[in-house]
Amino acid sequence: MIITHRGVNTGAPENTLAAFDSALRLGANAIECDARLTLDHQVVVHHDNGIRLAGKRLAISRTPLQELLRLRGEGPEILPTLEELFCFIREQNVPAFIEVKNSSSILAEAIIQRIALDDLWTQVHIIGFSVFVRRALGLQKNYPQLRVIPLMNLPMFSYVRLPARSYGVFVGWIDGMVGTERLFRLTIAPSRLVSLREYYEEHGFQVFAGVINRPADLKLFRDAGFSHVVTDDIPTATQHFQTQKVATGS
Repeated sequence: MIITHRGVNTGAPENTLAAFDSALRLGANAIECDARLTLDHQVVVHHDNGIRLAGKRLAISRTPLQELLRLRGEGPEILPTLEELFCFIREQNVPAFIEVKNSSSILAEAIIQRIALDDLWTQVHIIGFSVFVRRALGLQKNYPQLRVIPLMNLPMFSYVRLPARSYGVFVGWIDGMVGTERLFRLTIAPSRLVSLREYYEEHGFQVFAGVINRPADLKLFRDAGFSHVVTDDIPTATQHFQTQKVATGS
């Protein structure tokens, strides 16, 4: 399965419905996006806390939703709300991976409540760094169908201590975050990447790769048996990965 990373490189601004739509047309069959809270604890889709609207530089966390919507103008061309995002997911009938950008229980619970309202347990996943998805991981006991996928910063430590129970794990590195790729390559040789994937799968985790862009790196994960990848380069990824759906079972 090819998952578009924020809808990057699609000709539309990232983290917008237009970008997600373009990504699907390019060959992606799932979307990844970022979620943040406004001042009044409403969820919007945006990577950074800072945003420029109508010529004003604002902090999303310090601005009420209605003010953000007033400044963005009509329609979800930028800064979609959670409701608008879920409407898109339902209409397109695609899997979605929503990265929580802080550890707030309010953020996790708002997304979970929306998943429950729309009965999208098999389509919508909550992802993020371990410190940010901790609350969502804890809520799995209340919502057995909830799909949480931590981003593994140091996957080799999983041999020392298995990650908390969850639907899956993300393995890879973050382009733009200095040192993450180098650290990954120093600790995980190609042959060990195969063993790592098998180790996670043997313990019941679905395994995803991300964010992987270069042809050689896409080939590396494909050859290691990965079926699902988050990428900024959909055309290249489609040359390396056959489209596969996420399993709908628990």
